[in-house]
Amino acid sequence: MELEDWGEDQLVAILPQEHHWLRAGRGWVRWEEVLAEPIVWREPYSGIRRRVEAAIARAGLRARYSVEVTGVEALRDAVAAGLGIGFASVEALDKVRWPLASLRLEPPHGLFWTLYLMRPQADFQSRAVRAFLDLLATPD
Repeated sequence: MELEDWGEDQLVAILPQEHHWLRAGRGWVRWEEVLAEPIVWREPYSGIRRRVEAAIARAGLRARYSVEVTGVEALRDAVAAGLGIGFASVEALDKVRWPLASLRLEPPHGLFWTLYLMRPQADFQSRAVRAFLDLLATPD
């Protein structure tokens, strides 16, 4: 198998559109502020959850565990219902219409993660795999 950097994506806080930070015109939020709010977490093996937990730990802070849900739809619904703040990738938010707003985390740099593509070595790629990889390589 070959592992290749596929792209970088930003992780953001997601919250109801009527949240007081948005009414105040905020475009970003610090970890201390996020951790003072209830948080809706994805399941323990979620890549976004692990990346956010690691960033919080690197900041010398401790995450609170308010609500845990399984799946993107459950996260969206829980945050929209006002159960807390969640985390999502900008790439994912761009692909669906969510009734939520987002704020950048930890300015000025934000929180990013690298997405990787794992593929079989060329000698082991089927025609279908090659066609899929060609599709991924084609610019939008």
